[in-house]
Amino acid sequence: MKPWILDVVIGVGSLIVLILLLKFVPSVVEPSLAYISALLIFALVVCSGGYLASTISSK
Repeated sequence: MKPWILDVVIGVGSLIVLILLLKFVPSVVEPSLAYISALLIFALVVCSGGYLASTISSK
């Protein structure tokens, strides 16, 4: 797989995760805490996706 395709998949997937978190988490948790946790989870998803992509592309 070409590396740029993997980057696009990770980026779009992370953006979808962020949108879903911003839509559904505030209805469960206090909104201010929900937005902060959504951003932290988004950063975690992007970082873990980048790490996994680097291990795949280095093989």
